[in-house]
Amino acid sequence: MTTCLKRKQRPSTVDSRAAKRPRGPMDTQAPALSNGRLMGFSELPEELIREIIRYYPSIDDTAYNPEELEAPRGTKPSKRRQRRAATSNVHTGDARCQPVAYLDRTDTLRALRATCTAYRAIFQPLLWESVNVCFPSRKAGTERGNGAHAEPAYRTIGEALYRKSQGLLANPGLAVIVRCVNVIFTRYNMDVALPAFARCLRLMPNLRTIRVLDANPQMPNIIRKAFADDFPLLGVRTLIIPAVCHELLKRCPNVERVWCNQGAGNKLLTVIRGFCKQVVEVKGFRCEENIESMKRLVKELPNLEFLELNAPLVTDTVALLADLKRLRRVDIRIPGGGQELEDAAIQRTIREVKAILHALSKTKERQLRFIARSPEGWDITLPSTDTTIDVDMCSD
Repeated sequence: MTTCLKRKQRPSTVDSRAAKRPRGPMDTQAPALSNGRLMGFSELPEELIREIIRYYPSIDDTAYNPEELEAPRGTKPSKRRQRRAATSNVHTGDARCQPVAYLDRTDTLRALRATCTAYRAIFQPLLWESVNVCFPSRKAGTERGNGAHAEPAYRTIGEALYRKSQGLLANPGLAVIVRCVNVIFTRYNMDVALPAFARCLRLMPNLRTIRVLDANPQMPNIIRKAFADDFPLLGVRTLIIPAVCHELLKRCPNVERVWCNQGAGNKLLTVIRGFCKQVVEVKGFRCEENIESMKRLVKELPNLEFLELNAPLVTDTVALLADLKRLRRVDIRIPGGGQELEDAAIQRTIREVKAILHALSKTKERQLRFIARSPEGWDITLPSTDTTIDVDMCSD
């Protein structure tokens, strides 16, 4: 009698052996292989990875208004952006914080970075390209009646600013990655945290955008001392700051876009004239409210290309725009959620601004946009007026 022995099958691939090996929570092995090729995010191009990450809400230029979270420019926000409509800036103590929903992106990138060595190389730059110090505490115990209280926002932000600044000072390799900084200046511990933050900015050669989303107006001396050292931030191109932070503006000689999100922009005008010769766009300066301030704006910033104004405007103010020979686009804010667009004074302003833009050039493209605030707090471009100023439009 012949006895048939059943041969025991052995795993023949790397994948099968890896599948049987128990994987711990801190496993740093590379992603699974298929025919010798990496799988997962490692196979995707960087552009596609960034597009996927963009579905998480993040702080951008639309958050420059401290009163409420604005929508991106457009007549109809995408579904990805509609999630931001339900969030608003949180005013806690003396700090106007950003919604903690923005931390979902940070948490996701941090978790992906810790997955394996290959993922760390992909997601470490995405995680550190933006440094955010503008959120309240996420500690439990904020519900009324449970006997616990979250840490005050001003304290959370003050401690976080010092902690992150010290961390980047100790790890200059991470500071090199940073391209954008979103921060809030509170009065808590700022005499220590703000100088550390100023030193930290020097280690960021790739820094392009600084957004100071809120600053206590009672701390101009602290800000002046922190940025008193004459060290230029040559890479910064966009600066969104309160008027009290004009000392920071002095350190950005190559800045091109300056938005004032708190206070009047007169102090910023003085700094721009003396230190920032490349500014081509201003927002939130509110110079149109006073004819003398508007004259000063036109005189000191003759190379402006983009300008935001609040309607209605008096005729003398509109006439000053003719001296801005490089003006390419004017954004006019319409009050009343756009319902006052047909108001006689606003219609007069529209005609006068159109005539100015048409007279500036009959060959180059000029734009006039009308921005209104929706009931939900979104900034929208009115669809009937989002158009390019050309010869036919301006001839009437």
